Amino acid sequence: MELELKMDSLDLLTTQQAADYLGVGVYWLQTHWKSEGIPVTRLTSKGPLRFRRSSLEAWAKSKEVVYIDPGVSERQKKSRKVSLV
Repeated sequence: MELELKMDSLDLLTTQQAADYLGVGVYWLQTHWKSEGIPVTRLTSKGPLRFRRSSLEAWAKSKEVVYIDPGVSERQKKSRKVSLV
């Protein structure tokens, strides 16, 4: 119970919660966190992985890729509007 309260105050997520947040599987996250550079925290040297929500957001933003269609003119790029649903 005490550990759970500390995790909430630090905004730490379990592997399951982090996988849900990122939209990936738990197994993928457990096997790719190091190679993908996903920031983790361990409360003990061999303890379970914990993920800070703000660090996951920063990591995800660093992975954003903007695709520019080479067939689109400069004028079309400027006037193009995109709305997120």
